[in-house]
Amino acid sequence: MEAPLYEPGFEDRRIVLPNVAPDAFVNVRTRRGQGPARAPIVMVHGASYPAHCTFDLSLDGQSWMTHLAARGHDVHAVDLRNYGLSWRSPTMEAPPECGRPQTTTSEAVADLRVVLQALALERPPILLGWSWGTTICAATVAAGVRAAGLVLIGAQWMRKTPPVSAEGQSGRLPAYRYVSAADALERKMRAVPEQARAALAPPEWLARWQAAFLASDPKSGTRSPPAIRAPNGIVADSLNYWCQGRAPYDPGKITCPVLLAVGEWDIETPIAMSQGLRSALSHAEHVETHVLAGLTHGPMVEARRSVLFDVVDNFVARF
Repeated sequence: MEAPLYEPGFEDRRIVLPNVAPDAFVNVRTRRGQGPARAPIVMVHGASYPAHCTFDLSLDGQSWMTHLAARGHDVHAVDLRNYGLSWRSPTMEAPPECGRPQTTTSEAVADLRVVLQALALERPPILLGWSWGTTICAATVAAGVRAAGLVLIGAQWMRKTPPVSAEGQSGRLPAYRYVSAADALERKMRAVPEQARAALAPPEWLARWQAAFLASDPKSGTRSPPAIRAPNGIVADSLNYWCQGRAPYDPGKITCPVLLAVGEWDIETPIAMSQGLRSALSHAEHVETHVLAGLTHGPMVEARRSVLFDVVDNFVARF
């Protein structure tokens, strides 16, 4: 029998978004820490795949969330509006050309602030963002929300070319785009040397990852090939901010410790972006930067994911 995608013991909670729509909510998945309590961790996903299947996918009996919980952290993974287990707007249920790009960065920051207020954590959390989630977490802290630390995996920063997620989209951006299993795998492998591709991740891990993110959209199976709907707000923001040499927040307002980590073979948020952000973190108490050897933009589902886990473990152990 095939192992379940998620280990037992999690809690899914719907948190109402009161100023969005009467039925709007975000889903937060929680795993409780084991042993001596450490700082809580709130995890925010990237542009395409929701948090529960990004951070909680079980590979060889362990997800990143279960790994962190085993070290004493209460871990909360947030599916932003229009992603995964969270509410989808009427625009997301219509054809993509029928509305504006959905789930902008400012909307995502608003969602995260609602989540943090609802969680009512007893101590300041560590905010952990991946890809677009790095911008959401950093912008939240820059706006004055107190955090013990920031963990930014594959951080966004200035760019001269459109992001990978903009490929195949021209003219007026639709509300959302489609991402198939083949699309996702091609993006992951694009910058990996040919001789290293076979060892990047076990085929069964990649198959579970693809199955998990396809299952996150209840309508993925109605398309051929199956594909999830990914909101285009992030694409619009990338074109309007990063591609124009502007940041949607002020890194100089961040004062907590920051960890920047990026995969050696990250084509979506390459090493130069983390280096640029580090230079702008002028008032952070402490900044660490790590290049994750032999990993891509999505290291949490790759064979060498322990490199990522170790770097983050060492940083969060101080809180």
